[in-house]
Parts: sequence; C-alpha cells; structure tokens
Amino acid sequence: MNVNFIVLKWGTKYGPEYVNRLYKTLCNIYSGQFSFYCFTDNHKNLHGDIIIKDISLLRPPGTTCFTVEKIFLFDGIVEGNNVLLDLDIVVTKDLYPYLADYNFKEGRFIINDWADPHYCEVEAKMGACYINSSFVTWKDTQLKYVLDFYLKHKKVIDFKYEDLDTFLFQAMRKQLHYHPYRTAMSYNFNNDYDEINDIPILMFNTSHAKNSGVELHQAQGWAAELWRKYD
Repeated sequence: MNVNFIVLKWGTKYGPEYVNRLYKTLCNIYSGQFSFYCFTDNHKNLHGDIIIKDISLLRPPGTTCFTVEKIFLFDGIVEGNNVLLDLDIVVTKDLYPYLADYNFKEGRFIINDWADPHYCEVEAKMGACYINSSFVTWKDTQLKYVLDFYLKHKKVIDFKYEDLDTFLFQAMRKQLHYHPYRTAMSYNFNNDYDEINDIPILMFNTSHAKNSGVELHQAQGWAAELWRKYD
C-alpha cells in the first residue's frame, strides 16, 4: 500500500527544516511505501527527494478563511491514499499499522478527544472548536463533498469563519469521520511524556495552549530531541 504524505508551506513562519525533519522522520520510522509532496511558494533548501508542487494550485480566489487551501486537495489533485500533515507536528511512531488496518475506508479528521466531550459541547455553544485538520486522511475524492459544500457556500463561509477548522466544526462536524481515541494530542494541552508517549501524532498548534503555547522550534527536552532526531 503506497501512501502520499502531503504538507503545505507558504510564507515565512516555518522554515525548510520543518518540512525536511518531517520527511526524514517518515523515512526512518514509516515501514510502508510512500511519496512525500510539498505544496509551497518557496522550495529553497527542501530535500531533493520531496515532490514539489505550486501552492497556487490550491489557492481559492478572494478567500479569507485561513488554511482553506487544504480542502482543495480533496478534488483528486493527488490520487491514491493521502495523508495531510501540518508542519507543526512530530510523528512519534510508525503510522503504517494504523493506516493499513484502516485502509482509507473513509476520510478522517482529528477530534480533540483529550478534552471531556460534554465540556466540548458546552464550549462549542460559546463558539469553541474541537475539530482539527493537522492530520487528515482520505483516498482519491472521498472528501470532495467538503470542498463542494465550501464552494457552494463560499461567500457565507468566508464571512462567518476565520479558519478552516472552525468552518468544519460549525458547519460539517456531523458529516465527518474521525481518527480513533489517542491518535493525536496537543503538546500545548499536555506535555507529560509518561502520559502521551504512546500517541503517534503530537501537535504544537498554539490554539490549544493553556497560556501562550509553545511552537515546535521552541520545544525543549524530549520533544526537541524527537524533532531533531534524524538531522
């Protein structure tokens, strides 16, 4: 089973080391066959074996919904078994056993299951979001219905929602499928190694921070060692 790992990189927030370290980690710990794609506006200093694509292929005209570029991948622009990964994550374990067992039978997103579900719903009524697109899996056009919904309601979505995850949560959460419990964890919610060392996707998105949060390049100790392990 071949898998396409896909990342998006634009602007200056994340340097090429974010892409290269994620690629090298997968080269060393992923036990299956894979290709690695980077959609970007600047391919300088990226590893030579990474497949480079122009991110303008995913750019909807006039959108204000942050990272909505992701869902333009759902139109079959890369065929096969696809895994979209945010750059601000660390993959800690071999993903092949999970992906092979799941066999891409449906598109899946992250649900923030580290928080109490009842509390999540209470927070949702006040505008909170507990869906995350840092690790999305799908085959071919399984998730095209998400893109179709966005295109049909683009003006309203761009007006109401500042980012993709909030749009997905508020408008589509009952139509989506999710990765199993403890597939992913936010480092900025829990960074206790003894509690989270068995979780394969470790996210550093600061939206889940209790205070200001830590970006991946600011991490210390065991998290920093994992990120830099294959330099």
